[in-house]
Amino acid sequence: MVKVAAALIRKNDRILVARRPVNDHLAGLWEFPGGKIENGETPEECLYREILEELCIKIKVIGYFADSTYAYSTKSIHLLTFWVELVDGEIQALVHDEVRWVTLDELSALPFAPADIPIVKKIRGEDLFDPGLKIGSVLDNKTLSKLFKCGTQGGMRRSLKTNTLVLISDHVTPLYQDRWENNIFYYTGMGLNGHQELDFMQNKTLAQSNTNGVHVYLFEKYQDKEYTFAGQVKLIDTPFQEEQLDIEKNPRKAWVFPLKLLVDN
Repeated sequence: MVKVAAALIRKNDRILVARRPVNDHLAGLWEFPGGKIENGETPEECLYREILEELCIKIKVIGYFADSTYAYSTKSIHLLTFWVELVDGEIQALVHDEVRWVTLDELSALPFAPADIPIVKKIRGEDLFDPGLKIGSVLDNKTLSKLFKCGTQGGMRRSLKTNTLVLISDHVTPLYQDRWENNIFYYTGMGLNGHQELDFMQNKTLAQSNTNGVHVYLFEKYQDKEYTFAGQVKLIDTPFQEEQLDIEKNPRKAWVFPLKLLVDN
């Protein structure tokens, strides 16, 4: 099986896709740019090399997204995809006959190579993970972690296996000023000491959740060891900063994310 790495390059609400050239066996089909992982090469190293060769740009790999496998008539492909950021350079189509920035809706209108189709569906949320919970369901920490395949610590828990971000709002021992106002939940980002950074870990995941394909679920903690399921939420406005106290009671700038339930409770 041939291992291939592909880059999911974002710009605002768009993703870069590329069309195979006419002399290719997948001519005319679209794909996410990348290439074969050579012996002794990590997927990240492969992406740095391939994207420079194909698009003449330098990138930064942010993190793994999803994979797929497909058996073509001549070979089987194991495709590994990663979210990346453009660091330097102007995009040039050196290998493909066209490259294009597209929205999530436009992705579904393009004919993609078979190995890329499951990735497109994941980005668009068409294979959305269903936790099977009713709003108001109460879980303990161990059950929550097992269900979402995420960690047991912290208020923002990323799961690569379910492509989710679980948010915990602790009303028992509140450090952050999370609150509901007019059916909008204002959730404070992560970072216990000093000013919070929007590019820091899961703050960045949540800030980009409308374009990175990650699905966000909210739990509220009203009693010790009990996590009440509020539902799936969506970022509905630009994150903003406000002054809050950090864990040492010092004033600092915290990032606040306006969220709304996809299904009203």
